[in-house]
Amino acid sequence: MYGYFLCYCILSKVLTLESNTMDLAVFAHVSSVIWRHDEGMIKINADVAVSKVTSTIGTGAIARDANGSILGILIKSYEGLTSPQLAEAMVVRNSMNLSVALNVGRVLIESDAESIVRSCSMSKDPPFDIAVFVQDCLTLKDSFQLCEFSFVKCDCNRAAHAYAKKAISCSLSDL
Repeated sequence: MYGYFLCYCILSKVLTLESNTMDLAVFAHVSSVIWRHDEGMIKINADVAVSKVTSTIGTGAIARDANGSILGILIKSYEGLTSPQLAEAMVVRNSMNLSVALNVGRVLIESDAESIVRSCSMSKDPPFDIAVFVQDCLTLKDSFQLCEFSFVKCDCNRAAHAYAKKAISCSLSDL
């Protein structure tokens, strides 16, 4: 539909996929985080992970409603992709597509890729290699009543990063 795998799941289902305690701790953190915002607005955290061994980049995003409940999870891996900045732009664009799929009018997208956030929120000219994805974001932005982009530190993006790592290590049949 939008060129990515959309996984609606509950936290316990995701936990059964994890085998090491570090990943379990990150996913346990997901369930303890309460994000509160206006009713009707969702927040999506988006991030990437890179495997130099397999030349694969994984992307992950997690959508939550105003009560902190998980609405959807997006994971996708890209073999042979070598640019983390390009992957960051792709996951932000895919997060917007996730918002469209969830049929929401108001969305906040958080990423630890500051240049992507700046390009999408201030309509600044992005670097050439990500320009098409930023333009997609700016076009998709008009689909929402409200669409904001926010830069967050890596520590605030651990859940999305964990899903991005999971995208590298598993296939769709594992989910």
